[in-house]
Amino acid sequence: KSMATYVLISSITGFFIRVAVNGSAVLMFPLTMAMQAVAPGSFRISMNVLVRSFPWIGVHLEVLRRAGRSTWPLFRSQLAFLLFQ
Repeated sequence: KSMATYVLISSITGFFIRVAVNGSAVLMFPLTMAMQAVAPGSFRISMNVLVRSFPWIGVHLEVLRRAGRSTWPLFRSQLAFLLFQ
């Protein structure tokens, strides 16, 4: 019984941590981009920090931005992944 409880608690904790890490990344990128649109130039450092802190989104975001493409499909897919995780 104690082993089943341990496995259940570990699984739930792991799920919440994955959702918290992915969710924070998905929310912080659009918020930073919105702030950058309002006050250009003042948030460049924070965008670089985000790109390096969350490389699983940051790398793709930089590729899309350099190609002049929309980044919203990336965020929509990340949110969908978060919901189905």
